[in-house]
Parts: sequence; structure tokens; C-alpha cells
Amino acid sequence: MLSICVDRMSEPFNVAVYRFGPIGKVEFERIATPARKFYIFERSTSPHTGEKLFFFTAGEYTYCVTEATGQGSGIGLTVLKSKQPVLELFSGNDRGTDFESELIEVSFYPARSPTFQLYNPSNVFQTPCDGRHTK
Repeated sequence: MLSICVDRMSEPFNVAVYRFGPIGKVEFERIATPARKFYIFERSTSPHTGEKLFFFTAGEYTYCVTEATGQGSGIGLTVLKSKQPVLELFSGNDRGTDFESELIEVSFYPARSPTFQLYNPSNVFQTPCDGRHTK
């Protein structure tokens, strides 16, 4: 189970919490505050689909959560260690059965919450969430 919780029903959020693990047993938690932010950005993946992403780093690890937008659907989690994927999970496509999400309600442009910092990559497909490209 992946959950992202915030301190109020609408922005601006002063605290956002990433939690991962079985229901009732959190295996990993990271708290975003104005002093320790999560990065956010949005990108188009095709003429009809896109992604809203947020990520943070913890040591050698980068944790990326994506929500498909436009005609896409689903939530993805990618964990990278030293820029190499070590875990890739996908919720499934059926909202209400496979996943619930209000990430799409977060303002990305501009970032309205002090817990989030807009990440502005020079190449939207070579970001910390995309890992190192190998030949």
C-alpha cells in the first residue's frame, strides 16, 4: 500500500507524508515539510497522456510516484538506487478498485504548497525519476 497524506483538505499543505507498506504496518515513511520538500513536476508522455510526478531522495535512493493523466490512468512507484531502478510497481488502471488518488488536485504550476518544490528539468525524460540510461 502506498499512501500520501496531507495535513488539510486543500492547498496549501504544510505537511505531506509518503507511507509504504502493508495496511497496519508502515515499512517506510518520509515527511515533507517546508524545510524538507518533495519535488513535483508534470510532463506530457504522448499527445493524449501525461504524468504528474513527485519525488524525493533518501541517501542513495530516489522514490518517484507518478499518476497518469489525460487518457491515461493509474499510479506508479519507482525506486532507484544510485540511479538504477530497484523497484517498479503499477497500481492497475481501474480508479476506485486498483487505486484512489487526489494527487491530480495538487497545484503544479505554480506550486502552492510550501512542502512541494517545482522541479524544472532541462529534458523531461532524463530526470531523477528516469534513472541512468545504459547502452
